[in-house]
Amino acid sequence: MYSPVKFLIFDLDGTLLDTENLFFEAYEILLKRYGKIFTNDMKLHCVGKNKIQLHTYLINELDIKNTTINELAAEGAAIQDELYEERGINIMPGAEKLVTHMANHNIEMGIATSSPKWHFCSVAKYHKKFFRYFNYIITGENKRSKPYPDLFIACAKRFQENFNPADFLVFEDTPLGVEAAKNAGMQVIMIPLPIIPPEQFQNATKVIKSMNDFIPEEFNLPPYEKSV
Repeated sequence: MYSPVKFLIFDLDGTLLDTENLFFEAYEILLKRYGKIFTNDMKLHCVGKNKIQLHTYLINELDIKNTTINELAAEGAAIQDELYEERGINIMPGAEKLVTHMANHNIEMGIATSSPKWHFCSVAKYHKKFFRYFNYIITGENKRSKPYPDLFIACAKRFQENFNPADFLVFEDTPLGVEAAKNAGMQVIMIPLPIIPPEQFQNATKVIKSMNDFIPEEFNLPPYEKSV
């Protein structure tokens, strides 16, 4: 049913790390300062966007005055950092199990995120051992954001300069990310955020609730050892 793969690429926020709920909370706090409400429809519109896309949308959609894209982004990042420090950041269910298992079987893995390098560093510091398992990390600077395939192509080229897209399996949580992986010619597992409606799942190769539900042998990857 699915094609065999050799390599894995993961999105970061909402896929490997449970940062999306903290993002939603931070931006509820931020927008309240401007007398605005961060609705579920707006949250759905924001997921998967880069900094410029996100804050341009918020300023235009909510008619926010007396600030700029960079100023609003800096305010949002400061609130997020406060929440990270206060509560920490959890690894998504099943992610550590899957990543550790693949590393133990010498399967190369990468991360491709639309977020800038400073954001990656600000969240990865909470799980330094976990992120050492990844061979390659691509952040969003100087690349077109998802749904363009640039991030996944850049990451794949770190594995092999003349890469075959069919060799890669991507893990994503947003429709934009799924579309980007498909545009790169790769199979993609979607682990959707709860706010994403089912009609936006259709481009995924397979949809699962968490990485605990991933079956490696379906993609010719090393199976988990059976419990005795």
